[in-house]
Amino acid sequence: MPDRSSVRQEHVYSLMLLLFLSLAGCGRQENVPMTTAILPSGVIETTYAELPLHPLAVDTVAVWDVWSGEAGYLFSRLTAVVGFEDGFYVLDSGNRQVVETDLRGRVRNVFGQRGEGPGEFGYPRFLNIVADEVWVGDIMPMRFSIFDRDGSFRRTVPSQARLAPDQNRCAILPDGRILNALDDLDGVFSLLAWNLQTATADTLARCRSMPPIIIELHRSDGRVVPFDTRPSFAAELHWSFDGTERLVTVTGEEYIFEERDCSGRIVRRTLAPTPDLSVSEQDRDYFFAHSAFGTGDGSSISEEEIRRKWRFAEQRQAIGRIRIDPLGRIWVLAHTGDIERNRVDLFDAEHLYLGSFEAPMLPLAFAADGTALLRADDGPNGEGVFYSARVH
Repeated sequence: MPDRSSVRQEHVYSLMLLLFLSLAGCGRQENVPMTTAILPSGVIETTYAELPLHPLAVDTVAVWDVWSGEAGYLFSRLTAVVGFEDGFYVLDSGNRQVVETDLRGRVRNVFGQRGEGPGEFGYPRFLNIVADEVWVGDIMPMRFSIFDRDGSFRRTVPSQARLAPDQNRCAILPDGRILNALDDLDGVFSLLAWNLQTATADTLARCRSMPPIIIELHRSDGRVVPFDTRPSFAAELHWSFDGTERLVTVTGEEYIFEERDCSGRIVRRTLAPTPDLSVSEQDRDYFFAHSAFGTGDGSSISEEEIRRKWRFAEQRQAIGRIRIDPLGRIWVLAHTGDIERNRVDLFDAEHLYLGSFEAPMLPLAFAADGTALLRADDGPNGEGVFYSARVH
């Protein structure tokens, strides 16, 4: 049986290969067919005639197996990560704790515990740094717990109805409002800015998507029962906020992203070609083979439902996520026709294309120097290794 060091070394080599380690670095691309214009509204609009892919060099800083306990802490369920000057805060919702690490994943500090008292967590799902404070959002009970940077508890801020603290749905604006992504089943996706003192919200962006998918279970006795209802996300509005004044949104269907100020006013817009979503027969067969899953009671989703899900999968958005790093660069996760691989496209602060690399997932967080923390699945049950990397 191979020892742990050799396994970890194999992880490093495979991740380096996966991250497209090849050509030159992250300088602005010359001769990319594009135009830039200032619209009558004052919006700066960049249009790309095509987007010739330029490989970026990526250096792996460290690989951490967060479930091994090698760093001095055994994680249970990693829910959210946020970067700071020279490390990361990691929210472990399974252990109900916040773990501070350095850039290589070595644990520096742990704070928080299970409970409903001051500074304790029921089911934490949100983590953010605001000035000299660490904010942890809890959905049971619905509140934000605020700590200083050393982990000492300071105060509690109650949440509002319809504002569930969740890492993929919330951010904190400089004026203290909570930026909240709200996806309604009527097919409308909105970005709201909540004022916790007045319990009011301003709408900063709004997008209509395709009708929701209704999933039914076909049981062996012939009964058909509802299982789940979820939006189709064909034109979902993804977003990222850099913590100061830049809010970038992107529609998943057409690869159009817009930069807004904190009032919701559009200041920049970028139009780029949609990545190719053609799917091979091999990938189609793979999807069918892995889409039938049990529900715990012996029932399963019918073949008809699987094929209906596939038709929606073929129309899935070209864009999966978007992030802004501390250097102002915009990282866009672009789905490709190969359902096992994705691509990250980088743009600078002026929305000019810098290059691309292959990645299993968009960065979870960035340290102040631009070091990104990413995740790669490493097992049939979604176990994973996390690795920090830098783009030149």
